[in-house]
Amino acid sequence: MTGVALIYRDISELKRVQRDLERKADFSRLMESLSRAANEAANVKTSLQSCLKRIAEYGNWTLGRVATFASGQRLGTPQASIWHCLQPTHFTEFIEISNRYSYTGRLSGQFVSEALREGKPVWVPDLSIMHGFGRLAEATKCSLRSGFAFPVIVAGEPLAFLEFFAGEIRAPDAPFLEAISSVSAQLARLIERARAEAARAQLATIVESSDDAIVSRDLERRIVTWNAAAERLFGYRAAEVIGQNVSLLIPPDQEAQAAHTRALLAGGHSIPVYDAVRLAKDGRRLDVSISQSPIKDAVGQMIGVSLTFHDITERKQAE
Repeated sequence: MTGVALIYRDISELKRVQRDLERKADFSRLMESLSRAANEAANVKTSLQSCLKRIAEYGNWTLGRVATFASGQRLGTPQASIWHCLQPTHFTEFIEISNRYSYTGRLSGQFVSEALREGKPVWVPDLSIMHGFGRLAEATKCSLRSGFAFPVIVAGEPLAFLEFFAGEIRAPDAPFLEAISSVSAQLARLIERARAEAARAQLATIVESSDDAIVSRDLERRIVTWNAAAERLFGYRAAEVIGQNVSLLIPPDQEAQAAHTRALLAGGHSIPVYDAVRLAKDGRRLDVSISQSPIKDAVGQMIGVSLTFHDITERKQAE
């Protein structure tokens, strides 16, 4: 090999190394921006929109989508989809078809179905020659030529998938495919957070609409939550009692029983439902049945107590 040839080889190798370094730097910036999007957005939906936009811009994709499944859902039609593109009207039909598309049965398809089935990313350089892509006709109409999809899976359960499309035939981006697990893990945490927020919102709705008075207190016995039924039963508005000691509801002759149940809870014992008397704001004595359960944090430490009061006045009168 001549000296000139060696120089050209060295220059080519340097350029390749430089491209690899630039690509790694770009990916690091992407991961940093995804982390910011996940932590700084006002809500999870906004975070997902921002993450989707960043990934689409990073790969210069024409159209991008994140589709999420409901908790416990075994595939089927995704519960929700968020799309990113610069010309939404151009892809209206493709988006509508995609939103209705169901991933069921044996997942015999070769694009998103394969990503969900195999639990790994799928890159299709040319959609037109791929078998098993059920949306090919709609993709062809709006000039989508290549696609890339990857699943978001936690403990074997598909939480979501992302898919991206380009208007030209595009060879796989090997470095990005190797690093996509980091992106998937970032999005998994975000989607799990969305599910947790939805579950908390649903629980809050159930508590607020309950016919029973549901109250929670902290370890110092300060009232933390107070639902609408508690307002009706005891006569206090939430603003009046939150932060107050729960003892304001306990008549003096009931304090010994209340202290006994507190000791049992502190010792980790369960409390059977029991009948007691509590005080309303106007001083009336209320016959109630009470159930109590500890509130624990993520590591199992008790941080408070949930109390449910059921009005048994009619039962007591009948007795």
